[in-house]
Amino acid sequence: MNICAIIDERGGMSFFGKRQSRDKLLVERLLSHKEYKRIYISPYSEPLFSEYQDKRVCVTESFPSDEEDALCFFEIDDISKFDEHTTQILLYKWNRHYPSDKKFPYDPSKRGYTLLSSVDFKGNSHDNITEEIWTK
Repeated sequence: MNICAIIDERGGMSFFGKRQSRDKLLVERLLSHKEYKRIYISPYSEPLFSEYQDKRVCVTESFPSDEEDALCFFEIDDISKFDEHTTQILLYKWNRHYPSDKKFPYDPSKRGYTLLSSVDFKGNSHDNITEEIWTK
């Protein structure tokens, strides 16, 4: 299973069920990863992807754990229950600290993941966003 999350510099994902920020260029970068045949998102995340006509994006109430060539995008859903199925993590990191009550559940480097790539890019609402790809 491949998962994706957006976190701030302290691992925060959301605050009282609300996303910390939205960045159009980040979503475009995520969609540029053509190796994923499907990108699963929750109904909550649908507004982030609504202006894109990417047929790979599937809105679902439950994320599949058995599709190797799919990506599951998490914002407010519990990632930890998929830990044993996860083989790749795509992390986008804001270069800021936001209030948060939901955190990314672990540091990939301390859970047996290897950093494949780390790329900084400029977003439309953030001067610096880091994209990290971790694999097990």
